[in-house]
Amino acid sequence: VTLQGDTIGSFGIYLKIPEEWTRAREEKEAPRWIVMQAASVGNTILHLALFGFLIATVRRRETQGWFLFRLGLLLSLLWAAGTLNAYPLLWSAYPTTTSRNAFLLDWILAIPLGMVWTSLGILFLCSPALATARRVFPDHPDLGRVFRRAFWGTREGAAAVGSGYALAGIHLGFVVLFYIAGKPFGVWSPQSIPHDESVATWIPWIYPLLIGAFPAIQEEAVYRLFAVSALLLGLRRILP
Repeated sequence: VTLQGDTIGSFGIYLKIPEEWTRAREEKEAPRWIVMQAASVGNTILHLALFGFLIATVRRRETQGWFLFRLGLLLSLLWAAGTLNAYPLLWSAYPTTTSRNAFLLDWILAIPLGMVWTSLGILFLCSPALATARRVFPDHPDLGRVFRRAFWGTREGAAAVGSGYALAGIHLGFVVLFYIAGKPFGVWSPQSIPHDESVATWIPWIYPLLIGAFPAIQEEAVYRLFAVSALLLGLRRILP
């Protein structure tokens, strides 16, 4: 309560949390914090190794530049489409201390800059991942040929794409069955819906396509394609 003279100026309501409960929570979350820090260190080491492999890939001229150029162009155009599609949400973040023209100009200039950064990110992440995977798995389908018609005509390519879609459907079905079967036992789904602002854009389905495409390329390239291949390559050298 705030007093102004002999009258109440304002008041607020808060929840007093017992100190014992706070300490118990901190002790409970301490192992999770340690695991997070260890994972952060491992992630840093992985990206440093990725940078080293990128230099080696460029020196060996195994960058598959034409494929990465088209992949980067595709994702950068998707990023630009997602940014333009979110224009109806632009003015909700408008700071009133900035002129409208300057705010709009910054937003326009951010589009080509974002496209450039997206293309460079694809080069940095995917180039060493593809080259390392080809060295470890020479018999597997070459992802560098995915934009060629011959790739889709091979049995290996069709099997890989079909398996990916099948696993996505299986995962979706598992999640649905998990919540249906677990409902009598108290299993519940969070009520908060992320990215609900996407329904206010011009074309709502572009947003989920955007946030799905980037992790599908970046995370798979770093944590699966590169990490697994580099680990196996290192084990082969240690344990011939």
